[in-house]
Amino acid sequence: MARRIEEAVLDVFSTNDFHRATTRDIAARAKTSLSKLYALGSTKDEVFFHFVSRWVARVARVVDEGMASKPDAKERLRAAIHVEFAFYDHDPRLARALFLTLPRGVWIRDPSFNAPGFRQLLRTIELGRAEGTILKDMDMVNLADAVVGVMDRAILSWLYRGTPKKLSDKAPDVFHLAWRAISTEREDKMARPRAPRRNGRS
Repeated sequence: MARRIEEAVLDVFSTNDFHRATTRDIAARAKTSLSKLYALGSTKDEVFFHFVSRWVARVARVVDEGMASKPDAKERLRAAIHVEFAFYDHDPRLARALFLTLPRGVWIRDPSFNAPGFRQLLRTIELGRAEGTILKDMDMVNLADAVVGVMDRAILSWLYRGTPKKLSDKAPDVFHLAWRAISTEREDKMARPRAPRRNGRS
């Protein structure tokens, strides 16, 4: 039953504007009663935010696993972006619910609010500063905001275009832009190799 309710919540909030989604729609799709739904929260907002917290934590766990074996901040950030984007490739409904439907201004004031992914990013930045690979003369939160801004824009663009290709195909470019924003590396060392010409000459 719990899995059925979660699927119903995901379906409803990934296909409707937040204000148009209703608990009756969720209950109907889950084939359950409103009373069982309200056991998770007394309002539509609380029911949705209950699952948002679960989804955000799930993304963070997958990203943690992807970064676990990486030796430094650069590779941890590269892995984090690729893993998160691949996660949304697997189920674009999650990206739609979290980036298009979720009213973040309301959620951030809700007791269920949690941002484990942002804390992961701050730890990666702290590691990079200790290594000397990430800027030390800027506020850590501002650096993290720069990375999140590039990532979020890529996700929103992908969603607005109807997910025509894999989001993870964007990961290398998004990583490169994010790393340029926060890294101490010189531009000439960060330049990406050019693709070989069609005639075989590089």
